[in-house]
Amino acid sequence: MVTLKHCPPPALNGLVSIRMGSGAFVKRQRRLAHLERAVLEVRQSENAPVEWSICLAGSSVQSDESRFCISVEHDTMGRIRLYLSSTHKFAVWKSAVNACARWVVSTHYVLQAQPFARGVFAAVYSAQPRGSTRCVAVKHISASCARSVPHMVAREVGVCHVVEHHNIIRVHDVFESAEGVHIVMDRMAYSLQAVLDEMAPLKESDAAYIMYQLLSAVAYLHGINIVHRDVKPDNVLVSEMSSRPSSVKLCDFGLANFTSRRVQRISAKWVTCESWSTAHKEDKRFSSPMDLTQALSQGGVDLKQGEHRMSPIDGQTLTSAIGAPSFTAPEVVQRRAYGAPVDVWACGISMFYMLTGALPFGGDKAADVLQRVAVDEVDVTRLMCAPLSSDAANLLRRLLNKDPRQRMTADSALRHAWFAAHNVALSPA
Repeated sequence: MVTLKHCPPPALNGLVSIRMGSGAFVKRQRRLAHLERAVLEVRQSENAPVEWSICLAGSSVQSDESRFCISVEHDTMGRIRLYLSSTHKFAVWKSAVNACARWVVSTHYVLQAQPFARGVFAAVYSAQPRGSTRCVAVKHISASCARSVPHMVAREVGVCHVVEHHNIIRVHDVFESAEGVHIVMDRMAYSLQAVLDEMAPLKESDAAYIMYQLLSAVAYLHGINIVHRDVKPDNVLVSEMSSRPSSVKLCDFGLANFTSRRVQRISAKWVTCESWSTAHKEDKRFSSPMDLTQALSQGGVDLKQGEHRMSPIDGQTLTSAIGAPSFTAPEVVQRRAYGAPVDVWACGISMFYMLTGALPFGGDKAADVLQRVAVDEVDVTRLMCAPLSSDAANLLRRLLNKDPRQRMTADSALRHAWFAAHNVALSPA
């Protein structure tokens, strides 16, 4: 479990009197309040549904000890007054509410004005912890994006709290507020995609060095029952523009999912902000540039429907068709239940890309690419002009086996002779 540098205050429950607004005729209402991770939820009674909830992060807070009153100025809800019944309760709630109000990224980090990278759902800023010259990256997912794809935000935030590996981007802090989510992580200079754009094809020795680290990250995830589902060079960060960077780290867990209820429960407890409260429910209406089901239907691709009878958790299978088309495994395109082998396939495509500077399945449209993924075999002989060693060709064939049951696992791939031949000896996955 990752320990964050700045955690929200402990959860707090209790009866409070609440007055909303500032009119003379506004009466206090006795309510049961629950405060957790800066979110205040209000109910009429313990078993009653939530009447309303707000995120207190970034709010202005004042207190009046003579009346045991805590006043919160919220951007959308206006003024909310909480009245406590004793000096002790007032002190406890005052401390918690103030801590929640300060639980925003700007309290602890100074962000640059402009992002250095943008994605479909997020912008990434360079930042420095207050009082430090160390550089970090802050990924900001706006509240509007968080509401449009709550399941993606939840998975990314949840997975951030349970993964800790030297080849996975390290998360230092997560802040949830009315502005959205801020994820503070290691600052890495480039993506593997940027390196390949400049330097591909790579020498086998350099490709082996990078592949070992990528497979180490994937093997670790599979060992704790997490499937990344979006492994590709864009989501692999490197420390410098080099064909042999000193550090390689897998990032971006927005599409990750769990094949274990235990891991899902551990991660789920971290996501409570009302903007994405439905986060851990699979959104079947999910529609983004990476929605393969949409690409299939629009492209008129006639593929075998497959069956969806298996559970998405505990049975180690998933069914949602998402990911980057060029790196998508055949079983996903064919809409079959799938699991960890989809990440191994994506690693194989990445290895092919590193050694050739091209992708094995091309096409002008996503549907064309997906058709080829579903039908065509990977032509490893195309690599012989490199020339490609027999060990590399063997590993590629085993990573890119169209049958997921016969596909090599990430853990077994780490022990392949190709890595030993190039003296790749890193710490164990």
